[in-house]
Amino acid sequence: MSRLPRQQILQCYAAALAAVRGEACVRQFLNAHPLSDQPVTLLAMGKAATSMAKGACAVLTPQLANGLVVTRTGYVDADLPGVLTVREAGHPLPDKDSLRACFQCVRRALLPG
Repeated sequence: MSRLPRQQILQCYAAALAAVRGEACVRQFLNAHPLSDQPVTLLAMGKAATSMAKGACAVLTPQLANGLVVTRTGYVDADLPGVLTVREAGHPLPDKDSLRACFQCVRRALLPG
């Protein structure tokens, strides 16, 4: 295989990964669809939860009242605001931490603030 097709494939792969980065996707969406000026409770779950939360925080920090970020064990990113609670849980198989985080999420969704 010559270097040119390999470079093109690698460039396509890098572009595809960049296009689906949680942080960038959420930031772009929220900039294009602004929320009201009301306080916001942020809920993010999944392997990309910390990345998505960072994108939301980049846009919503002035409104961010609190939030819960639940991600796979070992995927925590310490670079999140202190108003967010971060929980680790099992993936792909749920564990006791998953159940605990689920209850916390429901509580935040039903009783924000």
